[in-house]
Amino acid sequence: MKQTGKDTLLIIDDMPHHLKLLQHYLQQYDFNIRLADSGSMAFEILGNGAFKPDLILLDAIMPEMDGYEVCRSLKSNPQTADIPVIFMTSLWEMNDKISAFSVGASDFLTKPFPPEELVARMTVHLELNRTKQRLTQEIVTRENNHQQLYTLGQELETVARLVGQHLQHKINALQPTLEKLSTIQATDRHKELKRVFQEFEAKVDDLSFISNSDSWKLEKQRLNMQEIISPVLSKLTAKYPYLKVTLPKTWLNAEAYVLWIEKIWEMLLTFAIQQTGKNCQLYITNELIDSSIRFSVKNNGAALTKTQIAALLSNREQPNIGNDLFLVRYLVERCNGEFGIETKGLIGNIFYFILPASLDFGNTYNRYLSLAL
Repeated sequence: MKQTGKDTLLIIDDMPHHLKLLQHYLQQYDFNIRLADSGSMAFEILGNGAFKPDLILLDAIMPEMDGYEVCRSLKSNPQTADIPVIFMTSLWEMNDKISAFSVGASDFLTKPFPPEELVARMTVHLELNRTKQRLTQEIVTRENNHQQLYTLGQELETVARLVGQHLQHKINALQPTLEKLSTIQATDRHKELKRVFQEFEAKVDDLSFISNSDSWKLEKQRLNMQEIISPVLSKLTAKYPYLKVTLPKTWLNAEAYVLWIEKIWEMLLTFAIQQTGKNCQLYITNELIDSSIRFSVKNNGAALTKTQIAALLSNREQPNIGNDLFLVRYLVERCNGEFGIETKGLIGNIFYFILPASLDFGNTYNRYLSLAL
């Protein structure tokens, strides 16, 4: 039966007619064959990994460098150590066979041998080596998967801790509002209670999204920010009719998890609106910084203090501010990005996140420059 995988062979023998006979016979099995008449020539062919055969046929008795020395050198080199080596020799003593196996030979054939036996042994060792490679790759894959699962477990543990802290903050923040309900007229009490629980339900939904394991089964994609942000803005303008938003003329292409970026925009814009109050104006921009894209949201609310900004970036609650931004920061960092807050003067805050640019951002950036000019 002929080979179908085009296995590569290196035959090493100092007798030219032996090389030709083996080459002629084995070519019918569709092997890709290289010949070497000495150990030094064999190592020239192998080079620094430029050619790596699937199997080596090696004569034991050769001048200068014999087969045992060649095999020993092959097995001491990590690039060639896993190549099966079949010795071919006229030696037949048991000690000769033991010597061959001791230097790393996979098999030993005594000349003269039937060519069919050679092919049968070669087929066995080629298949054994393929099986070994598959098993090795499977082990590596499983180890990588185990490491990924371990890392994911640590991430989810962190999320669970943060979610628990944030829920406790929200529950504590509800207490003063619930206490005030007794002083509110009965006609307004129901509205206020409904508003409080709608707000709380929205926070729980955000936290459920983050902690939901399905949201972690994602592939990074090139982001179409126009498509991502449009439904978010539609939802927010319906909830806050007074909202005014200025968008960039064109969007630069970043790369991240689409589902997370949508949630980032929703939470970040909501915070910027609520921090401003009525007559809120948002200015959304994007710009290229080295090989990353910075997306910024500037509002016209009262400038945050340094203490408040530090609290927002470190998952600490501040009176009358709350802290939904720790989730924004957490998701941005999981996208290999960066989140920050800047403020200038007494009015206005800039909330920004930086993401890696998409590999094809060049064309979009050229359009961006043409519009800017």
